[in-house]
Amino acid sequence: MSTKTINNFLYTGLFFFFFLNISSAQFAFLDGPSQLCVGECGTWTFVGGDPNCEYEWDGGDGNTAISDFTFTNCYTTPGNYTITAFSFCDSLFLETDLLVSDGFVPDIISTSITNCPDNDLPTACEKVCANSTVTYTVPNGSSQTLDWNVVGAESYTEDGEFVTVTWGNPGAGYISVSA
Repeated sequence: MSTKTINNFLYTGLFFFFFLNISSAQFAFLDGPSQLCVGECGTWTFVGGDPNCEYEWDGGDGNTAISDFTFTNCYTTPGNYTITAFSFCDSLFLETDLLVSDGFVPDIISTSITNCPDNDLPTACEKVCANSTVTYTVPNGSSQTLDWNVVGAESYTEDGEFVTVTWGNPGAGYISVSA
């Protein structure tokens, strides 16, 4: 009977160790800028990866490198890019988006004033109430051609540097703008 207890203990211990290895890989991400101007360089870091590992990097513009857990790339053409990194040690593949602008980087400001309950959104997010209407604007954006992208809305209307969004039922939504 004591042999059976020891076997169960060893099995549980091995399962717990395996679980810890899986959960630590979930916290890996790429840290670096999300916006740059033409002619600027950005540096990204593979956070949560093995610092003794080699990584394969792609700047999204044809520039690639095999290096340590950091990558620096300079951009000469405006556009949207995807930075990718692959860890040879633990086979993790990560990516992040980058907007390279020709000098005007839009900043979205909203008219939202909410009294919704907290829901632990990241600080880069804005909380709005379901079925509410919010106007978003880009200050000093009237001299630019703005391309609005709205996802998760019931409806929206664009008017140059403004977009008015009527959000639908509770859930996730997304707004981006590029010039």
